Amino acid sequence: MDEIKEMILREMKTRGYYQELQAKVRQKVEQTLCEQKSTIPPQPEKESLLLLELISEFLRYMGLNATSSTLEAEAGIQQLAMRRDFLISQVGLDPSTIQEGIPILHHMLLLCQQYGGVQAVIVEDDEE
Repeated sequence: MDEIKEMILREMKTRGYYQELQAKVRQKVEQTLCEQKSTIPPQPEKESLLLLELISEFLRYMGLNATSSTLEAEAGIQQLAMRRDFLISQVGLDPSTIQEGIPILHHMLLLCQQYGGVQAVIVEDDEE
């Protein structure tokens, strides 16, 4: 019987089901804890909602769906549902320059690097 359990567990891990279940359990625990809070978090301002949506879109793009759900639960917001074209217009990007499969936050970083004098910093470990 233990051999069957181990085989099923190994197969679930290989296919990513086990990690997905763990993430869902963590999400539901966090959601339950947030619902149990005696104080309701203040409703974010328009700019904060926009930032939360941009961060959530980026997290989902990275495959961090549970993290995104936790962010939404902790912020006291139902699943964020701003349309992508609305987000693009709100941050002032030209829709024709935005690639569909890339998060808006990534486009914003690229524009800052290209036009705003922002440069990526690579930190290297000092070897002694």
